[in-house]
Amino acid sequence: MPAYWRLELEPEPHVVVHELSGNAYREAGVLKGRQAVEVGGAFAMELDLSALLADFEDEDENEDDADS
Repeated sequence: MPAYWRLELEPEPHVVVHELSGNAYREAGVLKGRQAVEVGGAFAMELDLSALLADFEDEDENEDDADS
């Protein structure tokens, strides 16, 4: 696998990008907020962590309501 992304929630939401370099992975970057990023040199995408996390919070609230 040439790369992987790790979502960290503390101290603020961010994504740590790791890329394979030789026989080991190295940290290639940190994404915060809303950014356009190139994925594997193949295509560009826009990542909006705030919107993504808001979707998860909405799902958690809906599950809590269903449990009541």
